[in-house]
Amino acid sequence: MAELKQYAGNAEKTLIDRAQDVLHRPDGRAAQELIVEVGATIDRARIAVAVASRRNAVLEGLAALGYEVREGMETAWASNGNVMLRNAHRPDYGVKLSGGAEDKPLPGAA
Repeated sequence: MAELKQYAGNAEKTLIDRAQDVLHRPDGRAAQELIVEVGATIDRARIAVAVASRRNAVLEGLAALGYEVREGMETAWASNGNVMLRNAHRPDYGVKLSGGAEDKPLPGAA
């Protein structure tokens, strides 16, 4: 439960409430189903965190190379599947980064 609370959004809070109910009225089948669902939810949250961290690292690296990185670019990249960055030193030069919600964590990450 503590691990689920770390990633808690609305869907996760619903799972936490269901878990509290299962704890108060033990039902083996309901508990097993809930365990599987909680595990899957934690896995999805870990993947989302890994993907966001990877995008952030790429943007930080490009900022260090002189590209204009603004707040909200990571979110736009995740939502739109791509984002364009302009080089501050060469206004006629830019980079387009692609990769949307279908991104998966790198092997060994998560």
